[in-house]
Amino acid sequence: MSKSVKVSPVKKEPLIYIGSSLKNGRLEQFSVFNNGIPAFLEEDIKKCPAIKALMVPILQSGESKKKLTIKGTMEHTLNSQISKYVRSEG
Repeated sequence: MSKSVKVSPVKKEPLIYIGSSLKNGRLEQFSVFNNGIPAFLEEDIKKCPAIKALMVPILQSGESKKKLTIKGTMEHTLNSQISKYVRSEG
């Protein structure tokens, strides 16, 4: 006799975007996403993968936010890439 195992649906952890805001209000700094990364950001992420890298779990956001201001950290470097991308937008 086999036992059935109940599998709980995987709940996505809320993410917060800590990078620089994109133009035209497409993505604001500190936007929170409860259901993964929205499809409307796909094109921006293709052009600038650093955007996705700075979408972090809310529980890690405090530490990651601090690192944004420390030159030489991964977070600072990624945010610099995003800032450059924002400046290059028409």
